[in-house]
Amino acid sequence: SRRRLLELIAVYGRPVLLRDLLALTGSWGAPTRNLVRDLETRLVLERTREDEEAYIQFHHGAGREVLYRSMEPAKRNELHKKIAESLEAALGSDSGRVLDDLAYHCLRSGDRARAIRYSLQAADRNRDLFAYRKALDLYEQVLDLAGEDATFVEARHSGLQELGDLAKRTGDYERGLGRLGGFLAAEPDGPGRVWAERLTGEILALKGDYDQALSRFERARVSLDGSLDENPRALAMVELNMARVLEMKGEFEKARAHGEAGLWVTGLKGLWRERGAALSILGNICWSQGDVDGALRHHQRCLELYDERENPYGLAVAYNNIGILYHEKGEPEKALSSYGRSLELYERIGSHSGMALCYSNIGIVYEERGEREQAIEYHGKAVDILRRIGDRTGQARTIECLAAVYGAMGQWEESERHHNECLEICRKIGNTPLSIYAYLNLGENHLRMGAIGQAIDYVEKGTDLARSTGSRMLEGVGLGLLGEAWRQKKDLAKAREALGAATATFEEVECSTEMTKVRVRMAALLADEADLERALELAERAYREATSAKTQETIGLAALVLARVEHVRGGLDRAM
Repeated sequence: SRRRLLELIAVYGRPVLLRDLLALTGSWGAPTRNLVRDLETRLVLERTREDEEAYIQFHHGAGREVLYRSMEPAKRNELHKKIAESLEAALGSDSGRVLDDLAYHCLRSGDRARAIRYSLQAADRNRDLFAYRKALDLYEQVLDLAGEDATFVEARHSGLQELGDLAKRTGDYERGLGRLGGFLAAEPDGPGRVWAERLTGEILALKGDYDQALSRFERARVSLDGSLDENPRALAMVELNMARVLEMKGEFEKARAHGEAGLWVTGLKGLWRERGAALSILGNICWSQGDVDGALRHHQRCLELYDERENPYGLAVAYNNIGILYHEKGEPEKALSSYGRSLELYERIGSHSGMALCYSNIGIVYEERGEREQAIEYHGKAVDILRRIGDRTGQARTIECLAAVYGAMGQWEESERHHNECLEICRKIGNTPLSIYAYLNLGENHLRMGAIGQAIDYVEKGTDLARSTGSRMLEGVGLGLLGEAWRQKKDLAKAREALGAATATFEEVECSTEMTKVRVRMAALLADEADLERALELAERAYREATSAKTQETIGLAALVLARVEHVRGGLDRAM
């Protein structure tokens, strides 16, 4: 009985939850608890805690490896199969908790179909938990298992689409492009060609390769020729993708033409959601060209669209968006008026989440107007609703907004309390991105307070989390903050290492605004090292970039570094 239990734990492959072990051995008729205790006294097994949530594992990892390898392959495979079957039967609706294990044991037992199914489900679950690196690995496992077998074409398409989408989010562009390229080479005329070309184009656009992105979108559009009736949604999405890229290139008239083409398709086929997106893109193009009235006209058309359909929810969303536009224009009274109308509609239809959104947006307006007590009041109303309806993600996000208000007021303790409350919710719901933001914001707070040691601790936690989830952008932000913290602590070697890593990260993911911030910090470091010429060159470049991007805080920071360098060099007029 002891050997049978040890073989089961060895094949399980990692520490097993005690209650799962009891479920797996329920049909044995053997006293599992007693066997575990006996093997613990013999220092063969050990547990992590004294309750049902304890994990049972080998006292020495080498012992597990020796036992596993000593088993006949056929016996191992059979045991992997039995573990998978037992997990399914014993856990039922709770099987989502061990999807990774089910996928692993089906794979080891040679059950290809179930391995693909559970790998795909496990990948989706890891994606939803923001464990992006793990999800990417599992989606690739699905693709490798499915191969070119026609039996698994649906799983192959689903896995590839999700992998491509995650590659966009994580900045793992080459991984996504490699898989999509292989798929397109193998199935040049297959049914998945349109979405594969579109995904490839979206990744290329994120890399800044706009011409290649447009080429991919054009291929997808050519493949859709004559399919207006069969696939109008795909056609609209391709047109809108082309509009977005052309807008980024500054080719606004061409962008407008594609946006209007997408708008035409959505109107012809009654694709109201995509039509809203088209109007939003056209509004953004008008905004980019300085046509504020044109932007408002497109958002007003959104409003009219939902008014015609007598859709109060759509009207509420449109008013909220118009409020955001007025807010960005610097017209807080009109923004508050639009948010108020949106709030009335959300109240009428009983959308508590919409009400909370409006309250939070109103709080942001008050915060930027310097009316921080009212900002706290409205954010508080939003939090109360979100707590009542159980929207913990929205709750955590709004609490983080409150933390920012208290930080702006210099109420560091209150700000830290709200950051920590956000973190506690994130730990419970598994929301890693919000946790990363909270840690990094806590670090920045302490940096402003001059508490450099605590700042480094918080920023390192956030950076490690970003790295573990594959969030390259936030990892780079953390590295930039770490570089500044080490610089202020006078550890210039560590500062240079962190800022160098941040520079490499933003070169890879191509984020110009964050790269400019890193250049400012690097210029300050060079000034500390008395390398004034290089500091001047880098600070001037950062100043030009920030001025072009209209990022006011970065403009100010770059100007301060330039003033400092010019002062040391004797250029007092320029310094002033």
